[in-house]
Amino acid sequence: MLQFSLLETIRLIVFTHIILLTCLMYFRLKRWDRLYVTMIGLGAAAFYILPVLRFHSVNKLILLPIFILQIGLAFWLWLFALNSRYPQFKPENRHWAVLIFKVILTIAWAYPNRSFFLDLSDNELLIWRIFLPAAFTLVLIILAIITAAQKIYDELNQDARDKRHLTIFYGGGALIINILIFIIFRGPKLQIIGQWITVVFGVILISNIYILIIKTFFYKRKDDDLKESEIPEYIITAKERELAQRIEESFNNEEVFKTEGFTVTMLASHLQEKEYKVRLAINHVMGYRNFNEFLNKYRIEAAKEILIKEPELQVIRLSMDLGYRSLAGFNKAFKEQTSLTPTEYRNSSNLK
Repeated sequence: MLQFSLLETIRLIVFTHIILLTCLMYFRLKRWDRLYVTMIGLGAAAFYILPVLRFHSVNKLILLPIFILQIGLAFWLWLFALNSRYPQFKPENRHWAVLIFKVILTIAWAYPNRSFFLDLSDNELLIWRIFLPAAFTLVLIILAIITAAQKIYDELNQDARDKRHLTIFYGGGALIINILIFIIFRGPKLQIIGQWITVVFGVILISNIYILIIKTFFYKRKDDDLKESEIPEYIITAKERELAQRIEESFNNEEVFKTEGFTVTMLASHLQEKEYKVRLAINHVMGYRNFNEFLNKYRIEAAKEILIKEPELQVIRLSMDLGYRSLAGFNKAFKEQTSLTPTEYRNSSNLK
């Protein structure tokens, strides 16, 4: 019968709860989000269970797929951040190439004594085993945090924003700390301290996720005009519908969307409304996930009309007139909505 130390027991508890939370999150998400969060959860679970399995000499054929799941944790965190930043994002071959390269690099780190792979001196071996794969992982995590931070406040749904904070910022921060612990805490005694710190971070992160889920589950909308309802769906109020109409009028009649660097904060100031009310109206009444998606919808619709009406107008001038800071940003937003570049759209319209 296997006997586990206190540290191993806590690792197993954390592992169990990560699997449970991953299952709960899976049924609350859609499409690609399911894949990203599932793989992040499995990677985190592998991170906590792998040392226990290694200590008890589990067969290497069982360890290998678990190890690969752990290797991919930072990669899936990065993809989740990209998906959060770009609503139409789908992984391409270059993204999968990063994952393949990371797996090969880290497995080479795990089995460095294979003479057929590389002939390294002791110093080169230390750099290869520790710093090279760790640096690659750190780069992915930092990219994920930067990518998510760029448009975090464009997310209109507070619940979704909280999930992103926990998954990307807290999860990424915990991974960075764990990597630094792995590099710095060398030697048997220091490694034990490092493992305890890692476990404590896992417990804190899981506790925060449970708190978020409980808050979300028991959250009920209260309104000035309506009594509490037992219906679990969000209740759209008359005031929110009225505010949504005002937002549409400001976009259609005043064309405020053409302002460069326009944000939800600027819109709230223009309407003389509280920002959280504007967010709720755009998200719940108008059905947009984030402000950037809502803003681009109006900009691209205006661009399509102008491209046909003014065939001589340069595309770069049009992008500036619509509030884009660069032609590249305009082209990308246009293609996400139409599957064509502005020039291709203009040419195809002229042929009709």
